[in-house]
Amino acid sequence: MRDKGFTLLELMFVIAIVGILTAYAIPKYNAVQDEYRLEGAAQRAVSQLHYAKQMGMDKRETVYTVFQPDKVGVYRVINGSLELTGPALEYEGGVYFHPTLNTWMEEVYEDVESGPLVGWGVRFNYRGFALDNGTVILKSLSGETVGINIAEQTGKITWD
Repeated sequence: MRDKGFTLLELMFVIAIVGILTAYAIPKYNAVQDEYRLEGAAQRAVSQLHYAKQMGMDKRETVYTVFQPDKVGVYRVINGSLELTGPALEYEGGVYFHPTLNTWMEEVYEDVESGPLVGWGVRFNYRGFALDNGTVILKSLSGETVGINIAEQTGKITWD
């Protein structure tokens, strides 16, 4: 009568199959994870752009969406200086904004005319129209990018 169990050869065969599947799956998993981070960062940026557009109409003034390398925030001008209206939203890990990819954007300073650089911005006026238009590009560490389009004049925001 034979004992029940696995032989060493059977066990090694199963370990080899698991190893091959793992070697194939890990890069795919990392790529999907990177894509989700990039998508999450784009969603945060779009939400801030919509918030700035709405705030411009509500407050009847020009409102800035300011992009920094690791976050995006909405600012109002109070007594000649920029004031953050709520928490700036950080991008997902490994996603960043780089000004050289977004040369169409204006530099935004703390006291609007000069002072320390706060970031690069998109302005919305009191009617919710974009005063700046183009495609905001966010990039992941792996080199993938996502573009957030701001339509000329209307300020319609879409992303791909």
